[in-house]
Amino acid sequence: MIRLDLVTGFLGAGKTTFLKRLIPQLAAAGEKIALLISDYGAVNIDRLFLEEELEGLCDVEMVVAGDFDSHRRRYKTKLIALAMQGYDRVMVEPSGVYDVEEFFDVLHEEPLDQWYEAGTVMAVVDAGLPEELTEGSEYLLMAQAAEAGAVVLSKTQTVEVAQLARVAAHLNRALARFGCGRRFGLPEADVSPADPRDTLWVKPWEALTKEDLMAIAAAGWRAEDHEHRGYFRTNAYHTVYRLEAGLTVEEVREAARQLFADEAIGHVLRVKGFVPVPEDAAHPWRQINITRKEEEIRPAKAGQDILIVIGEGLDHPAVEERLTRRNACSTAHWDRQA
Repeated sequence: MIRLDLVTGFLGAGKTTFLKRLIPQLAAAGEKIALLISDYGAVNIDRLFLEEELEGLCDVEMVVAGDFDSHRRRYKTKLIALAMQGYDRVMVEPSGVYDVEEFFDVLHEEPLDQWYEAGTVMAVVDAGLPEELTEGSEYLLMAQAAEAGAVVLSKTQTVEVAQLARVAAHLNRALARFGCGRRFGLPEADVSPADPRDTLWVKPWEALTKEDLMAIAAAGWRAEDHEHRGYFRTNAYHTVYRLEAGLTVEEVREAARQLFADEAIGHVLRVKGFVPVPEDAAHPWRQINITRKEEEIRPAKAGQDILIVIGEGLDHPAVEERLTRRNACSTAHWDRQA
């Protein structure tokens, strides 16, 4: 049977960065791996983010669709195709607004149940998690962690020790709020959880050893009861795509600042994409990934002239306006996203 793993986490939590640390260790152990990037939307640029970084270590595939039913059909078809190619492990990196319910539902469908077994569910949670989240975001935080074999905190080196306790408490409140009996603790707490999988991984990622990463990858998953709301079937989350915006990196930075500041246009969670920099022959693109707390802009050899804004309750014409240079000839695309 092929192991089917899930690496989940909310928008900007660090799933992609974690995969760039984990996959080289699995590949070095001799595993043949496919990474399947799966999203609810018309466009997904994360494949471009990862193909350069993971070249020679795994095959990177992608599934995108504009609605839940289409996505599920394409996702299942892609898994059938991958099953024919002799992989030891298929790792799924879904959208940051993904409900783990779909992962397990598809595994029980024919013919996938004959080829795949549930491997490990890994949930990445930002150590700087805000205290206040919308109800939809609280639900997704709970759903992504509830059945995880390993919950890994990201960016722990940037926060104080007291914040780690606040994140654990927040996660446990979310679990309780939606009827899940599972609770997480920190390493070296006064009372250790009976199940080691209920201990959060809090090491800075630079300090994770090969043994740590292999233990995370082998952690499996937990069957837990909790409320199911199916947010991924609703219009709770929106995505606005801006093609050929003609903006410079500095203009994108300023547009992102305005988007995050103006709650009248909705609650913007992330701005990502690529900006062309033709004067840089070696790296003619800049990869953009901006959240409310962090900004990552990296040189890239390959890209696509597109900016993507993800959020809740977005006013798409207003978002589009922020991404428009007055003299640019641009096109935009609007999706409602689960």
